Amino acid sequence: MEKKSYKLVGSINPLGEVPELVFPVFGRDRKLYLQVCDLTTIIDSFAPITEVDQMAMIRPLSETKAVFGEVEESYSVGSDQLIGYQTDSDTIFFGNMKSFNEYLETHPVTTDILSDQVESLRHDDRLSAQYRKKFQTPKKESK
Repeated sequence: MEKKSYKLVGSINPLGEVPELVFPVFGRDRKLYLQVCDLTTIIDSFAPITEVDQMAMIRPLSETKAVFGEVEESYSVGSDQLIGYQTDSDTIFFGNMKSFNEYLETHPVTTDILSDQVESLRHDDRLSAQYRKKFQTPKKESK
């Protein structure tokens, strides 16, 4: 069975604050989605965006100065979570956890609330690594 793939098309900053973690928005078949990651930084599913007020908050990639870390061409269930981080009114970083940590070295977090959110993401990333290690299939030894 072929995995459904979703492409990054924009972001939502629900509070309008900067700097702030934002929600990446994905598109597929002319519909819009948010990634769902339960307890880890692995995508578990994609939830359709149906609320009119959420639709109004979407900022297309074409309207931002996007900075990309490690970003896939498309995402599916099981992919690494895509992190969005809006550093100012025009600039949004997108990348996986590794590239996000590298980005933070030159764009440090400046608020306590955001610092707590980043630490929570890092904790989830550690859980993801443990989860993957636990469920990896062992390689068969060659004779």
